[in-house]
Amino acid sequence: MSGLSTLLRLIPPGARGATRPTGRELMPTHPDFRWRYDSARLKYLLEVGGEPVKFGGTMNWIHEHWSNLLWGIIVAIGAVWLLIHTFGQSTSRPMLVVKFVVTAAVLWFISNTVVPDFKNGGGDAIHGLILMLLCGGVITVTWRHSIIEMIASPLTNLFDGGNEPPEHKPYYSIANAKRKRGEYHDAIAEVRRQLEKFPNDFEGTMLLASILAENLNDLQGADNILNQYCDWPKAPDAQMAAAWTTLADWHMKHGLDVDAARHSLEKIVARFPESQLALLAQQRLSHLVNTEKILMEQHDRPKMVVKEGVHNLGLRDAGAFLPPPEMEPGQMAAAHIKHLETHPYDADVREKLAVIYARDFKRLDLAS
Repeated sequence: MSGLSTLLRLIPPGARGATRPTGRELMPTHPDFRWRYDSARLKYLLEVGGEPVKFGGTMNWIHEHWSNLLWGIIVAIGAVWLLIHTFGQSTSRPMLVVKFVVTAAVLWFISNTVVPDFKNGGGDAIHGLILMLLCGGVITVTWRHSIIEMIASPLTNLFDGGNEPPEHKPYYSIANAKRKRGEYHDAIAEVRRQLEKFPNDFEGTMLLASILAENLNDLQGADNILNQYCDWPKAPDAQMAAAWTTLADWHMKHGLDVDAARHSLEKIVARFPESQLALLAQQRLSHLVNTEKILMEQHDRPKMVVKEGVHNLGLRDAGAFLPPPEMEPGQMAAAHIKHLETHPYDADVREKLAVIYARDFKRLDLAS
């Protein structure tokens, strides 16, 4: 009713026969209410030249331009996100700021000069088209490098990693290069610099111990470094076992010290009892004696005397040159059993004993 009353008050009295309804006719339940309201509005619109009556200017403007307003908000949010995202990844931020300022100036010029020319039509539209082409050229020159990079980056990123930051990890290439050139102390210094940034890194620890043991023959220094790493509470089990196993190999290969090697392997058994790591260490322990003999032979090779050959070889019986018979199966089985009493976790000897039981004695029950 308030809107209808306002409309009726705006109608000039007596305009083209328009009359003001009074009394019961202003009630919404009256049969002539809708007809009188439409008739009064139509007469008023005719009198004021077709301009509609506007109620609440701000709300009416929002109602008419809500679509443009929505798109403007979306574009503004996208522009802010693009600015922040591009600014964060840019390597030349001052130049990026200049590009955005130039772009904003061009867009302002298009909105205030080019768009009105298009709306006017005729010669102004042609003038606006020329200005639009010039503005497009300015935008292209300003953003040409960024456009080319955006198009080519999916392919180039496959080779150079793109804008992804490098993985934060130690790099030992310099230390390895110095080690290959024989600059062992410089290589150790480089490894220690990396370990200061990444303490308890397993790769760096093993590299440092390897240089000491293999290049400088400092087994005690390598032993101290690896044992210090294994005392670290967060050291993984597999890496601890690998460190002690490698240390045992160094003691056998470079020091010929069976006791030190056995001590390193026994640490694995004591630290991880009844585990796969302990089982592998026990198998290594069972072969330490044979390994020692092989290494000793490599360092102190005995002289081999070649006996004089047999004369008149073609006249000898062929059976005289047959290879000597192998050890009796019973003797071999007894030797394997004696070895397993000392080293019960030697899987290799246990398999040989099982083969003798099954093949020579036909005792599958013992073989299994």
